[in-house]
Amino acid sequence: MGLDLLDFSCHMERSFGIKIDQSAVNFLADGRAKAKITAGDLHSWIASLCRAQEVPLPPSSWNRVSLGLALVVGKSPNLIRPNTLIVQDLGFS
Repeated sequence: MGLDLLDFSCHMERSFGIKIDQSAVNFLADGRAKAKITAGDLHSWIASLCRAQEVPLPPSSWNRVSLGLALVVGKSPNLIRPNTLIVQDLGFS
């Protein structure tokens, strides 16, 4: 698991009150797959983890995900849209 992914996962655990274990991030570990993942995909992933853990998804969920990404990659959250590629556009590793 890359440092950006680890950092992002920690932010999301704190922000949403969920637990993200190693098996939950396996789909992001493959570099080829990760190259095609968007910020919207990450939001959907977090939403599915919330549902699975019976944690209500707050209305601010997109803002929390985009802010988490922004903090990890050092970019403005205003630049992050659902179709933003996390590797190509944000430099996520």
